[in-house]
Amino acid sequence: MRHLFLVACCSFLAACGGASSTDGDPGGTGGIGGQGGIGGTGGSGAGSGDGGTTSLLVGVWKGYVTNFTLADGTDTVTLTIDDSGPVPGGHVVFGDAASLPAPTNPDIGYPPGVESVASNAVVTGFAYTVLQGSLVSDRLKFKLTPGEVWTQWCEMQAPIADETNPGSYSCVHNWGYGSDGTKCYQDNPNTGQKVFIDCGKLHLCQNVCQCSATKCSTNLTPSVAFDLQLQGSKATGGVLGLDDSEHKVDLTHL
Repeated sequence: MRHLFLVACCSFLAACGGASSTDGDPGGTGGIGGQGGIGGTGGSGAGSGDGGTTSLLVGVWKGYVTNFTLADGTDTVTLTIDDSGPVPGGHVVFGDAASLPAPTNPDIGYPPGVESVASNAVVTGFAYTVLQGSLVSDRLKFKLTPGEVWTQWCEMQAPIADETNPGSYSCVHNWGYGSDGTKCYQDNPNTGQKVFIDCGKLHLCQNVCQCSATKCSTNLTPSVAFDLQLQGSKATGGVLGLDDSEHKVDLTHL
């Protein structure tokens, strides 16, 4: 049976202080580095004053997330800053897997071959857009939206009215489901027949895509937050939202 896509939830290093930020952003009081840690003003940062400048940030920053294992078995994270304006812009790729191709088949789950993935998990090989970027002195903050990876796939789906709950819609029938050990299926209550369906599509339609009468989409709320301190060619700090813990991040400007 095709592999189950899992993102491991690991405990983080004792050096992280064993506590989460109190304000929802990495590096807050009691978080990684404690008060005056991440985002402090003592380093030789790339920014300059409130708002800073991103000119020295442009390029590729590559490193790792501690105590966190991605689906490809790595802990790699690559941040590319490609906007030299006042607000940092770019993208983040997790893992060392090949770039993920765009979805083409609405009847096959995405990524192909992945049967199940948490709606808030990050997918290796996908370029997540840097959102809400800010640079103040030497402190770089930004967020990502895990659901971005399924935007195109969900938009390819045709809404199906829920026969049990009028006014509700999905991209699969609300018929329940089962598996014969190799394939997933739904039982058609009108005919009594099993309707076989790709397991990946079944999972995404039930757990990731959100449909109305006219279209399907996905949750685009930013929920992964990075908080980094810049010191020359190094960026260190923390990330929240990959799982239930706060993780340390260490990046180097290539």
